[in-house]
This record gives sequence, C-alpha cells and structure tokens, in this order.
Amino acid sequence: MKKKINFIYTGQGSQYPGMLDELAETAKKYPVLKRVFEEASDTLGYDVVSTAANPELVGLTEYTQPLLVTQEYAQSFMYSNTKDNPGVMKSAAGHSLGEYSALLSTGSVGFSKTLLAVRKRGQLMQRAVPLGVGSMAALTTKTKSENFGKDISNILSKSGLELSVANYNSLSQIVISGAKSDMSKANDLLIEGLSDYKKVRFIPLDVSAPFHSPMMTTIESEYEQYIRGLSYFENNTNLTSVYSNYSSGFYKGTEADFYEKLKKQISSPVRWTEIMKKVVDNKSECDIIVEIGPKPILKGMFRTMNVDVDFFEGV
Repeated sequence: MKKKINFIYTGQGSQYPGMLDELAETAKKYPVLKRVFEEASDTLGYDVVSTAANPELVGLTEYTQPLLVTQEYAQSFMYSNTKDNPGVMKSAAGHSLGEYSALLSTGSVGFSKTLLAVRKRGQLMQRAVPLGVGSMAALTTKTKSENFGKDISNILSKSGLELSVANYNSLSQIVISGAKSDMSKANDLLIEGLSDYKKVRFIPLDVSAPFHSPMMTTIESEYEQYIRGLSYFENNTNLTSVYSNYSSGFYKGTEADFYEKLKKQISSPVRWTEIMKKVVDNKSECDIIVEIGPKPILKGMFRTMNVDVDFFEGV
C-alpha cells in the first residue's frame, strides 16, 4: 500500500544562488524535467537557471518568487519520478509563497500561469512601499508556547506602533512587519513585555518590504484583477486538499474563495503554526510529511511540535 503524504513547500528566504544548477544537470536525463525549465524560461523571458545563479538577482523579490516556484515544481517532479514507492498526496501546504507551489502540486493551477502570478505578486509587493520605509524582524524564545504569538500581537496592538504580526512561524518564532521607523521602539517594548519568556531575541531581517502587513493592502485589488485576468482558477478537483495561509484551513473549492484567499494572503499574517497543528492532528490520515524546497526551513518549525519531517534533496 502506498504511503499517504502531506507535502509542505518552503517560501521566500530559502533561496540561494545556484539553487537550480543541480536540477538543471539532472534534467538532461529527464526530457519532461527539461521542459519544466524551458517552459519557465519561455514564460518569464529569461533563462531561469542562469538567473537563479546570479547572486544579485536571485534575492530580488520579482525574480525570487518565480524562481522558487520553478525549483519546487521541478523538485516535486523528481520526488514523484525517482523515489521508490513515493506514495500519494493526501494534502499540501506552503509557507507564504510556498502556497502557490502547493496549489501547483495538486493540479489546481497551471505552471505558466503560476509563474506569471507570483512574478506580478513580487513586483506589486516591492512597489507597495518605498524602499527603506518598511521593515521586518523576528522574535525568538527558548520557551515553546502557543501564547507567544498572541502576546506579541497584543503588545503591538496596544502600542500605537504601525507594526503587526506577519508570520506565526512556530511556538517559539514570530515575525513582525510594518514601519521601519517604529522597529527600534518595538525592540525595547517587546523585550520588556515578554519578560516571562526565556531568552527572547529581537532580530531585524534584511528584507526589501514589510511583507504580510496592512501596508500591503494597497496592492490587493490590482493583484486580484491581474490573476482573474489570467483565468488563474482552473481546477477545483484537489483544491480542497490545500491549506490556506490566510485562513489556516483548506480551500473551499469555489472560484470566489480561491481569489479571495490569494488576495488577502498578501497583507495578512501567515498562520503557519495553526496549519502545522492541523497537519499534526490529521496525522492519522497521513503517513509522512515531506518538505520540498531549496533547503530545509519548515522541518525545524515542525520540530518545535516534536514532529519529524522528511526533506527531499531533489537530486
């Protein structure tokens, strides 16, 4: 009997220069995999392998997002075609941008349209807030608690600062996002307000925009209009097996719900901790959890819940 698998896909931050090199070399043996890179290059108008190898370009959001989707789509192909008894997909989830790879892996959307959608998403996100105006920071603690994120959110909501929780990454890691001018004030405020937690650290992140914050709401309508123009919604057969970062639950399978969730995901927090809990609670329906991406990021987040994740190297 084939194993039932929950696939999880990493998001932005897992990229690195040359992340497509080995997969592109392997593609010489697999004509179908080779066509993945050809289709991506034709759709985007540049060679994805050489662009992903460029240290200056791979970190720019408008390039990072389609390049990551390409990497994860190719890696998923390798998993399905090189593993002995790879099993069958039971459900899929992706962290932030990784949600698009999850949708793609279930056949709910097409590859070329996904590349165009995430490129537009990256361009709009970069344009939403002038460079240097927005910022993000991670807060970590040695204490594992479901209240860590709630307490941070409560402190920020009462502070008057233009900051909010962007990512509920795990029981011990939360990311905040918003106005760069308020970050230094938040450092002192949060360290003091979280004194009941062990070894709290405030870590500024090197990002170009305040992702998953209300500062991104200005681009939601334009993005929705763009993906509707692509006729991005294609197949609802397996859509209800994909977790949404916006709601932390499964997609409903309707066109209206599909576009609403992708639009709102841009300015809403990533509810990854809730998604992880649902995946773990649903473990009886799933034999293994497999992470797909350039490097293992989500594996460590699941470890805070004492759950093992297999990371597929891809080649």
